[in-house]
Amino acid sequence: MLKRLRLQLAFLYILAAIGLVALFGLGSYVLLQLYFQRETDLALQYKMALQFRQYGLTPPAELLRVEQNWQASNSRPASSPTPSKPTLSPVQSDLGEDSEDEEKQTASPSLLNR
Repeated sequence: MLKRLRLQLAFLYILAAIGLVALFGLGSYVLLQLYFQRETDLALQYKMALQFRQYGLTPPAELLRVEQNWQASNSRPASSPTPSKPTLSPVQSDLGEDSEDEEKQTASPSLLNR
C-alpha cells in the first residue's frame, strides 16, 4: 500500500515540476516576445516620424507622441570624455632608449663573469 502511494506522490511531484518549468519557460517567452514587439514597433514609428520631418511635413499626433517616448527612453546623459594616454615627447623617448641600452650593458658583464 505504501509503495503504491510513494509512486503516486513521486509521479505527482514530477508532473508539478514539469508544469512549473513549462509555466516559467512559456511566461518568459511571452514576455520577451511582447517586449521586442513593442520596442520594434516604437522604433519603426520613430523612423516614420523622422521620414515625415525629412520631407518637411508635420508628423501626425500619434507619431509625435512616439517620437517623444523614443527620445525620452533612448536619451543618454553626455559622458565625460575619457582622458587620452600621454604621448612621449622625443626627449622622453630618447631617454627610454638610453636606459634600455644601459641595462643591456650592465647585464652583459655579469653574464661574462660566469
